[in-house]
Amino acid sequence: MKTLADFVSEAEDQVSPEETKKSLLALISSNFFRFANSDKTDTRSLLMLIAALGILSAGDDLQSLNIARRLATGALSRGNLKQK
Repeated sequence: MKTLADFVSEAEDQVSPEETKKSLLALISSNFFRFANSDKTDTRSLLMLIAALGILSAGDDLQSLNIARRLATGALSRGNLKQK
């Protein structure tokens, strides 16, 4: 039976931090373009994206990448809620 540590180590081996960072940068930049082309402005979501970009540039460790991902996806979901 596999333990949680086994699953975590397998997941870390599959995706490199550089590729994760590149995918997060693509997510953040696409959200910035969405805000630039939108009529409505949601400053809170925009600030969340700026915070995600700042955290992403601050470090390459797993915790920084996870925090940046959560902020970016949170900004995306907030933006989708505001458009309805």
